[in-house]
Amino acid sequence: MKQSKLSSLVESCSNVILGIILSTIFTQVICMVYSIPLGVEDNLIITLWLTVISFIRQYAVRRFFNGRSEG
Repeated sequence: MKQSKLSSLVESCSNVILGIILSTIFTQVICMVYSIPLGVEDNLIITLWLTVISFIRQYAVRRFFNGRSEG
């Protein structure tokens, strides 16, 4: 079943929001376990940068594979 561009966008956004939450929490926990000094603000900035990259990657891959299934 072919997924519309809007559905791809909604799925990507949902996945990215969940990723932001999990990444922020686990980055802070991992840094504490390894005694890496990382403030909450720096953690959020890093997470947001990686989130933008993840969103673009996921959307592009989804569109690529949907495009291949059309032909």
